[in-house]
Amino acid sequence: MASEEIADKLLYEIAQAGEALLERAFMSRTREEVMPGLRSVLVHPYSIFYRISDDIVEVIRVLHERRDFASALSKKEP
Repeated sequence: MASEEIADKLLYEIAQAGEALLERAFMSRTREEVMPGLRSVLVHPYSIFYRISDDIVEVIRVLHERRDFASALSKKEP
């Protein structure tokens, strides 16, 4: 089980990566094999999945790297 400090650090790193996407959204990895127009950035052990539309960065999901990305991203949220 992770400590509160580790969890806080991870949340901070995810937030920082999200803010960096505003400046460098096109520099991250394309994930066309998962979904057209999808990109991702790694914040170990999580991947932030997002797409860019009309200069807007839309975060789709944040998933643990051990997840089956294609399966998780194809499911509709209730």
